[in-house]
Amino acid sequence: MNLHLPWHRTTRTGIDLGSRWVKAVELNADGSVARTARVPRGADTLDEREIARLCDVLRRQGFSLGSVNLLATHDALRRQVIRLPDKPDSARDDAIVRNHFADQEGGSGLDGPVGWWELPRSQRKTDGREALAYGADDNITGAWLRGFESQGVFVRAIDTHSSAFTRSLGDRDCVAADLGWSRLGLTLAVGGVPVYERAEAASGLDELVRAEAERTGRTCEQVELLMQNERSERALLGLPGAMGWARAVCESIAATADYAVRRYGLAEAPRVVLAGGGATEEVVQTFTSLFGAGYAVERAGTAADQFAALSAARRWAA
Repeated sequence: MNLHLPWHRTTRTGIDLGSRWVKAVELNADGSVARTARVPRGADTLDEREIARLCDVLRRQGFSLGSVNLLATHDALRRQVIRLPDKPDSARDDAIVRNHFADQEGGSGLDGPVGWWELPRSQRKTDGREALAYGADDNITGAWLRGFESQGVFVRAIDTHSSAFTRSLGDRDCVAADLGWSRLGLTLAVGGVPVYERAEAASGLDELVRAEAERTGRTCEQVELLMQNERSERALLGLPGAMGWARAVCESIAATADYAVRRYGLAEAPRVVLAGGGATEEVVQTFTSLFGAGYAVERAGTAADQFAALSAARRWAA
């Protein structure tokens, strides 16, 4: 979903604006990966100074940054499910969604663009047509645009994680779990359409990492790098409290999968795809064991931490 400007200029760089790390992927003309980067955030706010620092770091690592596709942080978006009339009419449906969104979000600073798509039909007879709509908070995304523009970077689009994940995963029923620093991000896709997305701040990796950094005298960056090394004595699931975190995440994923089965009448639980900094092979194996029979768990590629940025870059690589 393109939440911003309708220009038709090719970009092959995707940037995932995470709360702890900014991840970037640049593609060659043939769609292969040219370079990747994982840059720690230098400030909580992505203001003009922080964006200038980020662009400088990426350029020194070889990124061209002519134009980019950004993946929005969760706080920059609003989500709504909106009822539509039974008989489809594209122009009328679009007006209904935009007017409803404007009425519900009026006065909140949500003056940016709105994108939406129709959801698959529920198996419940009482449910009619529905749309999932996203709106961008212009107070946040406008600052991003001005910051990147000041560095000579063209922002081709601002996208959602749910859209990016689903495009890369194809026409499958799946729960994509983004195991990130400050939150667990969950996206449910049915038949290749994103139908549900939420974030759980209580299930982020931050508490585990901070506790280990304090205990060992390491920095959080050092602990994060160690926990992604499966042969390290401090791999993620070796951290104190990590198994409790794993069980809580699996419970949230299972609840999302159960919702998909009940609402959409799926014959089996959707596939579970793990991405983000916590998606190590060790975690995939542990989640597979915790879920047991009936669930298929996989990692989102060999570079799961870069999966969101890669998905954003691939969107425009044609």
